[in-house]
Amino acid sequence: MGIMGYFSDFGKLDILDSHFPLWDRHSGPEILRDMGIEGRERYLKLNAVDFVFPLFYATLLADLLRSRGYLLGAYISIGAGLFDLMENSCIRILLQGTPSDFKSIALDFGPTFTRLKWGFLSCALILLAFSFIIPKRKLKGK
Repeated sequence: MGIMGYFSDFGKLDILDSHFPLWDRHSGPEILRDMGIEGRERYLKLNAVDFVFPLFYATLLADLLRSRGYLLGAYISIGAGLFDLMENSCIRILLQGTPSDFKSIALDFGPTFTRLKWGFLSCALILLAFSFIIPKRKLKGK
């Protein structure tokens, strides 16, 4: 069950963004079909909100890592946010289609963007944890 599936009025909605194990070309359409029309409409609303979330977490993480001297970590967190936006775009394309339409190019790239998002985000969070254990020299001007 997806983590974000428990928010507010979205009920117990299993979504691709946080589905575990990570979705792929074969499980993605199955998950979307299982939602039914009403579930996909609710997911479409959640997806619209999800375009804002990466802008906040990526910039916050990037600023925290940069201020602690982990410049590479800052770039990694921005990468996570960009991959999240691309993932959201692919999911939106799929949600706007019908189950017979689930052969879109979004099925080819969406799962890859999901994996890249989680990989980059995990690396950024690990670097943030390390930044408190092994602080680097602060950047000049901070």
